[in-house]
Amino acid sequence: MIAVDSLARASRGLARGAVLLVGLALQGLARAAGSGGGGEASGPAGAAPAMAMPASPPVGHWQLIASVAVVLVLLAILLLRRTVALKLKSTAPITGVAVLLLAYLLTSYAVARHRASGQLTLLEAQAMDMTAMSTPAGFAPVATEVVKSGAFLPSVTYTATVVSYNDEDVYPRVAGTIVSMPAYPGSRVGSGTLLARLDDVELSARERQAQWDREMAARARGTSQRELDMAGAARRQAEAETGKASQDVLAMQREHTSAQAMVKESQTEVVGAERDVEASRHEVTAARASEEAAASEASMAESRVESAQAELETARADEAYWKAEIAREKKLLNSGAVSLDEYQSEEAKYKDAQAAVAKAAAMLRESKQGHTAAEARRRQAAADTAKTDAQLSSMEAKLDKARAAVERSKADAETASARVDSARAEVRAARAMTQEKSAGVSAAASRTGEAAAALGQRAEALTVARTIRGYTEIRAARAGYVTQRLVSPGVLVQPGVPILRISELDRVRLQAYVSERDVQLLEVGSRVEAASPKLPGGTLVARITSIFPASDPTTRTSTVEAIVDNSAHHLFPGDAVTLKLFGRERAGSLSVPTSSVVYRNLPSQGVTSAQQATVWTAIPGKQGGKMAHQVDVTVGTSAADRTEVVAGLKAGAEVIFRGGESLKEGDPVYPVAWGDAGPVTLPPAQPSAGSGPAAGPASGPASGPASAPAHN
Repeated sequence: MIAVDSLARASRGLARGAVLLVGLALQGLARAAGSGGGGEASGPAGAAPAMAMPASPPVGHWQLIASVAVVLVLLAILLLRRTVALKLKSTAPITGVAVLLLAYLLTSYAVARHRASGQLTLLEAQAMDMTAMSTPAGFAPVATEVVKSGAFLPSVTYTATVVSYNDEDVYPRVAGTIVSMPAYPGSRVGSGTLLARLDDVELSARERQAQWDREMAARARGTSQRELDMAGAARRQAEAETGKASQDVLAMQREHTSAQAMVKESQTEVVGAERDVEASRHEVTAARASEEAAASEASMAESRVESAQAELETARADEAYWKAEIAREKKLLNSGAVSLDEYQSEEAKYKDAQAAVAKAAAMLRESKQGHTAAEARRRQAAADTAKTDAQLSSMEAKLDKARAAVERSKADAETASARVDSARAEVRAARAMTQEKSAGVSAAASRTGEAAAALGQRAEALTVARTIRGYTEIRAARAGYVTQRLVSPGVLVQPGVPILRISELDRVRLQAYVSERDVQLLEVGSRVEAASPKLPGGTLVARITSIFPASDPTTRTSTVEAIVDNSAHHLFPGDAVTLKLFGRERAGSLSVPTSSVVYRNLPSQGVTSAQQATVWTAIPGKQGGKMAHQVDVTVGTSAADRTEVVAGLKAGAEVIFRGGESLKEGDPVYPVAWGDAGPVTLPPAQPSAGSGPAAGPASGPASGPASAPAHN
């Protein structure tokens, strides 16, 4: 049952298709009936047919007889089904097949009845061998042109590429991850516009480290400056002590001189003590002066003790400062804030401060000893004064005491001499101390200079760190348009890897790759016509701005460039533009239509075969009229639809530029008017002798330069 139902549905489909075909056949009959009167080929009176067409087969009536037979068979089947009860579940399949057969027969009859004489069927047209066709006997219609001498403007046409006036590939100067890229292809950017921003966490940390190093260097320089100031103060103090010691030497020398005078006076006293009491009094006076000098010496010794005490206190204060400083530096060393070299440098200063304390303590002890000695000398001078007074009172009675006074005066002179030597030793010690303090000043000044240099170096490092961190913001160097974005945010980029391309599009370069032969025709400043559907009006006129003085070794072409205004941005980089490049105009040249030049293969010589350029010319025939004659020529440059002829033709020759595809040497030709679809008129069936155009061709292309076919 299922198969029968499927067959029934298929039969109904066939029936519908048959009905549709019958409708199409009827439409075809109507069209054929409408065009039946045009079966005869139109053409000029008496014109010879272009080619022999096969005659239409005679129309038979077998299609009609077969159609009637099909209808009768279908009616018989239907009648039997009703009268004899023929066991057919459905007559749809039989009906569909019958309708299809009927449509085919009627369509075949209509096509055979109304086909024009000589008209080919589709199968006949496809099976026809066009290469076996030949020109029928008679005159071949051709289009000719008389060669004339005139100006010739060569031109070549190439496909050029639009190149931006300037391209800038944007590179990062530091490595980093792109966190944002505000610029996108098509965005217009100005000079200094932010194009991308890199992750600056690490570089910011380096900048903060450099800033901290600079602050540490500034602190170190301040410490060195304080040390320099302290060393300068110590040197000034040593210089003051040297001056004081020099004054002490002078005083001791005076004291020694006085003691020697006392000796002389005592000796005089021994000789005439009784005679010169005044001399004894003078001795008393001298003794008292000695006492005062001793007192002055004791006072000066006490001053030195106080100075040494002050220096000891200063050294102890310095030691306490460096002790606290070395403790702080040790903490910084443990935390990694300072280096071991810096800690050791601070520790050396602390040890120097300890040595200075020890030295100041030694000086204090020495000063106290000097003070004790001066005090003893003062007391001795006082005793001497009292003794001299006693001698003065008893000099007259006691000569022996005067002699003793002489001895004591000598002793005093020796003591004064010893004190002079001691004072000179103190001067030498003070000068040595001054030199030591001067060396300390020089060392402190050197450290201060080193600290200042370190501060400058750290400042420069901070500047470099800030500059490098600034490289994380990538900005445009010039104005333009973003034409390519080569990476996306989140990508780790390295220096030297381009991330964007910015192009200047207000002016563009039109670059064409011109062959070696054609580039010789061109020069800078020659006219250029650019054609593109994107340009207003489709074209623009420019000038050649550059011819690259180099050729591609692969293609043997040179780049010819024309810079044009593109402020409206009609052209984009990469667009294709047709360039017509004009060369230098030549006067007095012979040119022919390019379609008239035919290349004939010459006998091969080696691997490649050469070709000879030829043109067909129309010359007077032997029996009147004109005949075809092939002439070898040498061609020069081209200008689209015209080609320059250098040799082989003379002015006045009549060349064939249309209709010469199948000509042979000596074929009769007849110049006629020629249109885009072929000859406008055909030659007469029997041209009379000498017939044909009296002068010149029937038609021909306008002479002058035109665009040559594109070479690239």
